[in-house]
Amino acid sequence: MKSPVLTLLAFCLVATVLSVAAAPLKRADVPANPVWLFHIDCDALRQTYLGRYLLYQVSKPAMHSNLVAFESLFSFDYRTQLHGVTVYTERPFRTNDMAIIYADIVPDHMAGRLKDSQRAEATTAGQHTVYRWRDQSNPNTTDYAVIQRNCVITAQDTASMAAALAAMDGTAPNFLASKALRELPAAGDATFLQATARNFDFVGAEPHAALLKLAKWAALRANETNERLDAVLTIELGDEYTATEMSLVARGLIAQLSLQTDNPKAAALASSISIKRSGNILTATLSAPSADLIAALKVYTAKRDKP
Repeated sequence: MKSPVLTLLAFCLVATVLSVAAAPLKRADVPANPVWLFHIDCDALRQTYLGRYLLYQVSKPAMHSNLVAFESLFSFDYRTQLHGVTVYTERPFRTNDMAIIYADIVPDHMAGRLKDSQRAEATTAGQHTVYRWRDQSNPNTTDYAVIQRNCVITAQDTASMAAALAAMDGTAPNFLASKALRELPAAGDATFLQATARNFDFVGAEPHAALLKLAKWAALRANETNERLDAVLTIELGDEYTATEMSLVARGLIAQLSLQTDNPKAAALASSISIKRSGNILTATLSAPSADLIAALKVYTAKRDKP
């Protein structure tokens, strides 16, 4: 099985139709100095056209084994009981990801599942019980989890878990009053995704990614209203020259997208993206019908999976 963090990231996009209060980012649950942070409000997502489409996809019989595998580890149904997921790291390495999974959880039941299916061992850390087990797909990796009434915290090392618990317990500074990162874009009722970062070592070594590594800070927000998707990405570069270079690269990528004759919907999306530069700040905005994005994804997936 993949790491719990990656597993949750994949499945948090498929939460379904519970009539519960939304699960926006809880800043008090996050340490004060994350290098990057990514939050999905699954309750908001499930109300969207995009969310309903994702639910349809994971409800297919072919996905049944994934549901069973997920429930065997986490003991709740991600389609009906997952409300939000926050993933962050305090160090610029992907192996140190932390995840906070907000869901309808029965702690004793979930602890029993971890002990039975993963041979998890329980240790005590202050007032918390920490469960530890070996990743079945990678015996060199140890996963950790703390189970609380309304959330699960997962980590892949003890130092990250200790820092997360200290922030949540109020014994260490948290992100609520942090000045380490710029303010996240304001989240409205229709916002289902928020993200911010101040280090981009995790993006890879591709030429376009290399330019992104020069960014000092970035923030992303996505929401859907009346079946229309709106997303805004704001990036701060070190100087105006670098911002201009990145804007040229972005416009080139949009031009390539507009020339995809084998995927007309993707080409149409290109006209829905705007790039603006103000000094060393670059802003990319997407505003398009959610159905157009889904149609483009369908074509792309069909091409990718074609023998």
